[in-house]
Amino acid sequence: MISENLQIRFNEIERLARAAGLRPYDVHFFQVPASVICEIASYGLPTRYSHWSYGRAWENQKRAEEMGQSKIYELIIGNDPSYAFLDKNNTDTANLL
Repeated sequence: MISENLQIRFNEIERLARAAGLRPYDVHFFQVPASVICEIASYGLPTRYSHWSYGRAWENQKRAEEMGQSKIYELIIGNDPSYAFLDKNNTDTANLL
């Protein structure tokens, strides 16, 4: 789950979006370690079939992040409801972007 401060700000953003006539899906937020985001990014959507190349993609992503060449700040799965995975090492400001 996310901090109370972030939840308050996300609720305000959603209220403003609805006031502007947008109809966003409900979003479930999770603050997780970077390794979890890397795994989700490498393996793709939850219903995707297993294949060895996804493991290779995970290794490449992990190595790039360790070397400072890449960083995934958030990963969104745009279902209804949507799932937002935020890096737990992000600042609140980075998570609000």
